[in-house]
Amino acid sequence: MAEQMTRRGLLDPVVDAYNNYIGRPFASVAGGAINGYLGFDRPSFANEEVYRTAQALGNMPVMGAPAGIFKAAANAPEALAALGGLLGRVGVGKLAGDTGEGMTAAEKAWATRMEKVARNKGVQHREALRQGDTVVENVIPVQQRTIISPEDLYGKVGVQVQGDRSRTGDMIRSLRGVPVDGGVMLEGGPMYSALADQMGTGGAWASMRGAAAGKQKQFDRAAEMTGRDPVGVYSAMGLQGVNFATPVAEAMIKQLRALSPSKAAIAAANREIQKKAPEFVGLLSPEALPQVLGKGRFPMEGAGQVRKQVVETLMKPGYEYLGFPVYDDIIDAVTQPELKNVPLGASGFTVFQAKPNAGLIEKSDVKMPHGSYDTVIPGKYMGGLLDSIPADVMFPKTYERQRAMGRNPQQIHRSMQVNNQDYEVFDQQWLDGVMNHLRSAQR
Repeated sequence: MAEQMTRRGLLDPVVDAYNNYIGRPFASVAGGAINGYLGFDRPSFANEEVYRTAQALGNMPVMGAPAGIFKAAANAPEALAALGGLLGRVGVGKLAGDTGEGMTAAEKAWATRMEKVARNKGVQHREALRQGDTVVENVIPVQQRTIISPEDLYGKVGVQVQGDRSRTGDMIRSLRGVPVDGGVMLEGGPMYSALADQMGTGGAWASMRGAAAGKQKQFDRAAEMTGRDPVGVYSAMGLQGVNFATPVAEAMIKQLRALSPSKAAIAAANREIQKKAPEFVGLLSPEALPQVLGKGRFPMEGAGQVRKQVVETLMKPGYEYLGFPVYDDIIDAVTQPELKNVPLGASGFTVFQAKPNAGLIEKSDVKMPHGSYDTVIPGKYMGGLLDSIPADVMFPKTYERQRAMGRNPQQIHRSMQVNNQDYEVFDQQWLDGVMNHLRSAQR
């Protein structure tokens, strides 16, 4: 069964093109980031009449000027002065008084840059393709989430298990109309333990061997120190946490077969990736996919870092401006819908029973191996809370202790990911705190 995640109108690609390639740089104008990115000071905007006209025109098609341009311009009035030259080329330059006269050198330079972006053949080709739907097919039906209550966790000891927010059991077929050659399978994320349970793997979480061994020792320690049954509690990484896993890099490379960045653009991207991953074979190499997937002659160990460099390079606006895949399209398709807008560390979407003092499961022994990782942590899926709760509510004493050390939430999140020491006793005080939070959230 295929899910069409987005339905596109005829003008939507134009709106998106403007927002992505002209509106986006101005999102950081107020903060001054524009100086470093474009290399000049903020363009001025003094023509209130132009602004009001642009707002009005933003709601209707105009001969020679798609409505999306006006909508975006009305939301970024600082850009309109610099846009005078561009507006003139689509038939409305006189709204700004002229097509370039009176513009500063910086404004003219910006307009010229944006015009070149719009004329880039790679961008034109990609935007022509991006008029369709994102199609995600459910390949492996995953059982519906079992909803548990905080009372079901009372008396146990919790260990935070951080993970990305990706979907499970689905195949991405296309991204807003851009075909994904052969599809990209989504098999990790918070529902991995549910799928592993229904397939009888005996596992509950996957990682590389070193990280898996550290997490299993953490379960062992929690059980030994408290005498309680340990449970693994999923906590959400940031949206970009999935960059290390296979789906994003795989989707980027598989879209390149339909897109057409120039040879110079491909060469520039390869050079940048190879600065931090010199072993990378190149985006158009037939070995690129085996390398980022850790298959064939390429080991899984180290493949994650190559994937990360590919993604973190191509997700930069400068490469999107050259016709490469749009990172946000991939993230939107990959992410579990319920977790798209939760804060960093949101906890409880998935909980599993850990197995203290049990051996790790090697990938070769698992019925359903995880494409991104080589080792599985033993355990059994329990379910998840109806709604995720903040990490400092799920792990209050841990957060209190780390705050006392002067750490901010991001630092605490990182510490809990790597230290393999912390655990939280789910006692009456913990239960009271969680229930109070839930009652407050319902008001």
